[in-house]
Amino acid sequence: MPSHWNVGNNFYFTKAGFVIPIISGFISFLSSFFVLSIIWKSGRLSSGYHLIMAFMSMSDIMASFAVSMTTLPMPRDVIYPFEGPSYGTTRTCTAQGLVYAIGTALSLSMNVFLAVYFLLRVRFRVTEISFKRRIFPIMFLVILVLMVVYLPFYGLQVYNPSPYRSYCTVSDYPYGCNEDPEVECIRFGHTHNSYFDSFKVVVLISLPVFFLTMVVSLGLIILTYYQNSRSLREARRQHRQVVDEALVEMTTQEDENTMFAESSSRSSADEEALARNEGGSQRFQELQRFYQQESHFKNFISVLTLQALLYIGAFLVTWLPALLNFIGDLGEVPWLQALKLIFQPLHGFFNMLVFVYCKLSHIRRLYPGSTYRAGFKVLWCAPDIIPEIMKSRMSRVAVTQHHASSSTPHQQHTTSTHDFLEDHIEDPIDELNESAS
Repeated sequence: MPSHWNVGNNFYFTKAGFVIPIISGFISFLSSFFVLSIIWKSGRLSSGYHLIMAFMSMSDIMASFAVSMTTLPMPRDVIYPFEGPSYGTTRTCTAQGLVYAIGTALSLSMNVFLAVYFLLRVRFRVTEISFKRRIFPIMFLVILVLMVVYLPFYGLQVYNPSPYRSYCTVSDYPYGCNEDPEVECIRFGHTHNSYFDSFKVVVLISLPVFFLTMVVSLGLIILTYYQNSRSLREARRQHRQVVDEALVEMTTQEDENTMFAESSSRSSADEEALARNEGGSQRFQELQRFYQQESHFKNFISVLTLQALLYIGAFLVTWLPALLNFIGDLGEVPWLQALKLIFQPLHGFFNMLVFVYCKLSHIRRLYPGSTYRAGFKVLWCAPDIIPEIMKSRMSRVAVTQHHASSSTPHQQHTTSTHDFLEDHIEDPIDELNESAS
C-alpha cells in the first residue's frame, strides 16, 4: 500500500468519515426536495429565479444522494480500510461517481447562472423577460452539453474508490498507481485516452472561471448597491429643496385661490395665478412620483442584493473547504477533510435556508406583524400567493385592501388572490425603463 495514502492520519477511513456524509447528504437531499416542492406548488417555473433554483435543487438532489451512499456502492473487495461497509460492484461504484459528477457540474453551473441573474438584474437593470429570452437558451444548452459530455465516462473506468473520498470519484485504482511504477493499476491506469485528457483540461480551465465569475459578480453587486444608495441620497438632497419651494408656492397661493373661488368674475391675472398654482401642484406631484419611484427601485435593489449575497456566500462556504483540500498537502490535514465532508454536501441545505428566509421576509412585508411561524405555514400551504420579490409598498397596500374587502376568510386564499398579486406586482425595472423612455 503506497505510503502517501496516509492511513493512520486519514479522516475518510474513520467511523466519522462514514457517518458524516450520510447525515449531511441526507439533510441536503431533503432540503433541496423541499425547495423544489415549494417552487412546483407556486406554479412559477417559468420565472428566471425559480427556474434556476429548480435546476439547482434537482442537481443537488443527485449529488447529495450519491454522497449519502458513501462507501455502500463500492466493490466488496475494495482495498482501502474504510470503516463503512461496501456491498457494490465496479458498476455501482461507477454509477455513484457518475451521478455525483453530473449533479456537481450542474450545481456549479446553476450557481454561476444565479450569480449572473442577480448581476444582470441589479447592475444592468435587465428585465425578467429579457433575461429569459437571452439567458435561458444558453442555460439549457449548458445542461445538454454537460449530460452529453459526462455520459461516455461510464465505460472509461474513471470512477473508482479513492482514499481521499468517502464515495467513488475520478481516481486511478489503486490511488497513485500511475505515478508509482511498482504498483500495478487495476482500473484507470495507463489507459488514459485523449477524450478524458481533453475533458480534464476543460475542467481545469472552467473551475477557475466559475469561481472568478462568482467573486466578480459578488463585487459588482455590492458596488452597485452602494452606488444606488449614494445616488438616492444625492437625489433626496437635490429634490428636497425643489419640493419645499413647490410647497411654499402652493401655500402662498391658497389664500388667493380662496378669494378667486368666492369671486364671480376673474381677471386675467387671476387666471394666471390659478394656472401657476396648478402648475406647482403638478410639479410637486411629479417630484413625489419620482422620489417614490427612486425609493421603490432602491428597495428592490436592496432585496436582490441581499439574496445575491446570501446565495453566493452559501456557495463559498460550502466549497471553500473543498478548494483548500486541493492546495498542496492540505488535503491530508484531518480537520480540513472533516470540514469538507460536513460543508460540501450541505450546499442544498444552505440554499434552502436562504430561499425560505427570503420568502418569509416577503410574507412579513406583505402581512406586517405576522410571525415567522405563520409565514412558514403560508409558504408551505399556499406558496402561489407569495410574490418572488415584494417590490413596492403600494403593492402591499393594494393587497391589504383587497384582503380586507374579501367576504370570507376562504376567499383570501383562492386563486383570485394569486391573480390579483400577479396584476398588481410588476417589475420595477420595467417601470423605471418606461419612465426613462
